[in-house]
Amino acid sequence: MNEILFNIDKGSLSEHKLGDQAGTYCGNSDKGYAMNAYSDDLRLSNIIVYFRKGYGQFNVFNGAIIINGNKYYFDEHTTFEEITSAFGSPDNQWNDGVERCVEYNKKGVNRDFDIEIIWHINGEVTLDYISVE
Repeated sequence: MNEILFNIDKGSLSEHKLGDQAGTYCGNSDKGYAMNAYSDDLRLSNIIVYFRKGYGQFNVFNGAIIINGNKYYFDEHTTFEEITSAFGSPDNQWNDGVERCVEYNKKGVNRDFDIEIIWHINGEVTLDYISVE
């Protein structure tokens, strides 16, 4: 079985890249990811991978994530410190007592990407998802 690669440097998940012709939705809840097209021309505009079991209807993403040419494996126990070690210092962050968020604007290979990373912090702290637009 091939490993699923979420390449943040390229804005891609396996063979799907942001900006490609998509459809309105082409995710795989069994494998823990969603891809959405929000534009009128149905180009892929968002890739999101889920790490917390029971988040919506999604299973946990078990693939690898490529950041700055390095391969990482994250799970629901991945900490803020581990994320900032991989991604660097966030461009923006907030904490509303229920969720903690860090945001990055990353220079990609072909375009810039907005990245949002969310932890659930009300109770047990868990990494919920990473979203790239």
